[in-house]
Amino acid sequence: AELTGVNGSEASGEAEFELEKEHGEGLEVEFEVEIEDAEALTTHEVFVDGELVGTFQTDVLGRGELELSNEPEEGEATLPESFPKIEAGVVVSVRKLGESTDILTGTFDIELVDVDEEESEEAGVDSNSLT
Repeated sequence: AELTGVNGSEASGEAEFELEKEHGEGLEVEFEVEIEDAEALTTHEVFVDGELVGTFQTDVLGRGELELSNEPEEGEATLPESFPKIEAGVVVSVRKLGESTDILTGTFDIELVDVDEEESEEAGVDSNSLT
């Protein structure tokens, strides 16, 4: 989902939701938000369908990201068990910590992207992404 600045914000960004099935291992679920041109060195909150799912801090250039996974690796936080269901029309919003006004919002369109079947078989991975 493309995130666009609202309420006078110059910020922009993107939210991505990915389901990845690895043969013999189960389903990995990942959610990522990346923003740029936001206020530098500021903590931001990310909401999905009105529910707080995580926080992150922007760098000196106003860029930042939140990465959540049910199988977190380095740099990723744990995806909350109560993470909302992602479907068409679900809104992602970002705001500065402690404020009630969004600086970025976007709405998920359901777009399933299948990895090439031949590559999937070679890698042993099935993947679907929602943007």
